[in-house]
Amino acid sequence: MKWFLRLGLICLAGAASSGAESLVKNFDMAEVGDHGYPAEWHISHPVHLERNNTQAVREMVTEGQNTFPVLRIIKPDSNDNVGLGSQEIEIPEGTAAIFIQARMRAVNVTYGSKFWHAPGVGLSFLYDDGRSRSGSLDQWLKVPEGDSGWVLYEVTIPVTDNAPRASVAVVAHEWTGILDIDWILVRAVPENGE
Repeated sequence: MKWFLRLGLICLAGAASSGAESLVKNFDMAEVGDHGYPAEWHISHPVHLERNNTQAVREMVTEGQNTFPVLRIIKPDSNDNVGLGSQEIEIPEGTAAIFIQARMRAVNVTYGSKFWHAPGVGLSFLYDDGRSRSGSLDQWLKVPEGDSGWVLYEVTIPVTDNAPRASVAVVAHEWTGILDIDWILVRAVPENGE
């Protein structure tokens, strides 16, 4: 029963972006790596997390009859950026935009002093010369301040300067509270729109 309901949610997520393959691996955080975190997601070194009084943990959440894995970010202190979960993706040739969908919830979240000091999922385009440039900060998927139930967030970000790669990462700039992420789905939107 629990997997049937979760599969239904994943199928709905897939329907939102024309059935193309997800560019991130382990988008639903279900597979665990040797490090104990969701497989394929780069998590900060434990010393880095300790220094910033931040926890990134994989939790099994039970709601009703459903049990499912989430990536839980716990930040009791407002501090510097911490790399909490990221993947580098290859952008297929002929891609006009990147579609990102994330299912997240906030617990006791307080933003920092700047508008990008909020928890959520962001995208940075990567170029062969080593440069990186973030997508528009207004287009990052951010949870609201305070508490929220599970919300499905979506955004489509145009690819800039034919970027060949991008980094998809949990945004961790100077906010406090708890962020739960059920999945991060990333798909290419081709130039022909199909």
